[in-house]
Amino acid sequence: MKFLHHSKNTILIAAVTKDYSIGKDGHLLIRIPEDMKFFRDTTIDNIVVMGRKTYESIGKALPKRINIVLTRNKDYKLDDAIVIHNKEELYSLLELEEYKNKKVFIIGGEQIYKLFYKEAKYIILTEIKSDLSGDAKFPIFKSRFRLIESSLVKTDEKSGLEYVRSTYKHLFFGNINK
Repeated sequence: MKFLHHSKNTILIAAVTKDYSIGKDGHLLIRIPEDMKFFRDTTIDNIVVMGRKTYESIGKALPKRINIVLTRNKDYKLDDAIVIHNKEELYSLLELEEYKNKKVFIIGGEQIYKLFYKEAKYIILTEIKSDLSGDAKFPIFKSRFRLIESSLVKTDEKSGLEYVRSTYKHLFFGNINK
């Protein structure tokens, strides 16, 4: 597999249930306030890449981030985000000096995760211990990644749901410190 140099900064980030569901009917399946804060704090001052449906479910660009929206619709225009139409356009954009040292967070949805997971260096998942199932799923990835870090089990005060935050590293990347 060929990795471009910017792949070293590419991270998928998501919250999933036991069956790797991420959403239902165009919305997040579960919202855990602490996880939303973690997402905000982790992605701030970096690049977020999302599909059109994810952008539209949020309703606007995420503040204090470079927002990139991937869509096949060549006529799609946004005032608050960069619109691209394929991975090659993203790779070209990431070659620009102003983006070279930024982390690139792939934030969904399902089709966008499937498009990029094989090339990402890391996956950060909030793994929610819930049987809820959605119509959008995170890709099956564990044959290409290994678990390198996992938090203690946490409990959401409002819902009572337990979750663990796990970081996985792509097997084909070298030492984590590189």
